[in-house]
Amino acid sequence: MKNICKYIFTLIIFVLAIGYCSKLMANPIESYWSQSNFNEKALELLKNNDLEALQEYTNSIPDCGPAYEGDKANGICTADRINGKSFLWHVWQKGAVRERAIYNLVEVDAGLYDSLNNLYRLLYHAEPRNFNIKSYRDFYNRFKNTWLQERVELILTNLWQPGTIYRKWDGFSAMTGKNIYTTLYVSYMLGFGICKYIDPEIKLDKYVYGGGRERLRTILNEMKQKSDETNTPELLRYIKRLWYHSIAYNESDEAEKEYYQGKKHKKMYELLGEGGWDMFSDMLDTVTGETLRREKHNIKVDIWSCPRITGKPELCESFEQGAIKNGFYTAPVEYVEPSIEEKMQEMQNQINEKLFMYK
Repeated sequence: MKNICKYIFTLIIFVLAIGYCSKLMANPIESYWSQSNFNEKALELLKNNDLEALQEYTNSIPDCGPAYEGDKANGICTADRINGKSFLWHVWQKGAVRERAIYNLVEVDAGLYDSLNNLYRLLYHAEPRNFNIKSYRDFYNRFKNTWLQERVELILTNLWQPGTIYRKWDGFSAMTGKNIYTTLYVSYMLGFGICKYIDPEIKLDKYVYGGGRERLRTILNEMKQKSDETNTPELLRYIKRLWYHSIAYNESDEAEKEYYQGKKHKKMYELLGEGGWDMFSDMLDTVTGETLRREKHNIKVDIWSCPRITGKPELCESFEQGAIKNGFYTAPVEYVEPSIEEKMQEMQNQINEKLFMYK
């Protein structure tokens, strides 16, 4: 009898728990339809190019409350504006968040992404991931200077095309030069800022000898392959020149001063010396006039300063010879005093020339 009572009590607790959880858990079907309704409405507004109404509609989805508790009045809410995650993260996690939700969650960013995908298919009768510069440019221009502009830029460069965002202080991490160049190329072709998503600077690895030269070499080689595929050598030279400047010049701001602690120039000699100059051998191809003179003058100053800064004659010799070999520096011709015999021969040559003139 005691065991039966214990069993009944446990069963009651279990049933109550199920009832309580059922109040917390969103109905999967309702959650699915909430998202579908949002996507459908968003697509309709996109088709009508009513972007102001679309913005009002997305803003009308309430934020989830503490601990992501759903809004009781509307039965739905969104966590996109309060979870601290980016637009790209919201799209990459599309669906997974809703499956774990305890309420009817509408994923606003993921819904906009799906709606923009469908709009592209309707407009151009093609899959968005199939790169077409004319269609991409036309699609981008529909949203240029609107509240959707940056989302569309990220979709074009990081979702439809396999690009990546590169930031200086994050380093290259696991990214590839091909992905970096993809974002750079699409940004360039569509005209929304070459360096908006690809930083014009790189950082030197101060913890390894060479400053991370081999990793940089790999990135640049992979970028060269993509540059050849897209036939944009001028774009590669442009970004390489920017990256070279970020390597060659002293700490430019407080963040760099804090990171390098006065050692940036020394790491620059390590990176460009011992074969590093060849990574930038084509950088000056399109530089002329005063700009070229100034570039070469700065390199000459670096060569003269190397022994004082590094205290390593072998490194300085490698740095100088690499600069000469790759066209960045022309060594001065050393004057050698002629011998007595050479001087006498030169005088005799001058006499013979004069005698020849009077014949």
